[in-house]
Amino acid sequence: MKKIALIVFLLSFMMIGTAFSGTSRSVSAIQSGIPSIQGEPTEVYFVEGYVDVLYLSFHGDKLVHGYDYAEGYYYAPILGMWGATGWLLFIDFPTDPGLYELMMMIVHQPNLNAEGWLTVDGLTVDGPGYYQLIPGKAEKVEGAKTLGSSVKAEQVEPALVGFWLRPWIDECWLAGLNLSPLPVKGVKGYLDVEGYPGYPAPILGVVTAKKLIFAGDYKTYPGYYELRLMILDKPGLHGVSYPTVDGITVYGPDETWLERM
Repeated sequence: MKKIALIVFLLSFMMIGTAFSGTSRSVSAIQSGIPSIQGEPTEVYFVEGYVDVLYLSFHGDKLVHGYDYAEGYYYAPILGMWGATGWLLFIDFPTDPGLYELMMMIVHQPNLNAEGWLTVDGLTVDGPGYYQLIPGKAEKVEGAKTLGSSVKAEQVEPALVGFWLRPWIDECWLAGLNLSPLPVKGVKGYLDVEGYPGYPAPILGVVTAKKLIFAGDYKTYPGYYELRLMILDKPGLHGVSYPTVDGITVYGPDETWLERM
């Protein structure tokens, strides 16, 4: 039943519209444009056994935004999507030697059980980990872990395929990612622009029959976004993206597409 529910959840993303804001920048990380969504998240969930509390808002266009607050540890912006049977979340942890950079979490409705994959560089990916979300804020638990705490893993150099992320000058390097036991393909990699701070930006995402959905996690730098969600149609790889600095204010949609190198 979980496999069927996940397929329905991912197929529901195909109904997203493609109205564009018309913004264009030389580098996708640089802040620009007018906010399309603003406001504190309206729902709260804690992750059982972890310090992390997720503050989320769900919008009619299937967008999710918010943040992960781990008291005493970090504030991490969130962007994602929701469907009929679940959510796809991307959590952008602070750039820190003891933390992962990016987490992709797939949450299943109605039980709010989840799988998660984490990366420091977009090349080596740890997971799946298994999680349970519970509505509301939990009492502080001594000795609880944080989602973002990284483990040392041997770096993997996958076979990468190169694209340009347009209309910007970013290089987008992608490779396949096994999301077993889930019946869906994944993607990993990174965005890069030589000579610009904030890069390389790790990537995690999923591939459906008609969509490529992934997030790029920029390094913290003044005037830069922290996280960008890309929602591209297949086979043309043309669609929209939504960037954010804090998970509370979301910009876009920016017309976005991949062009093969």
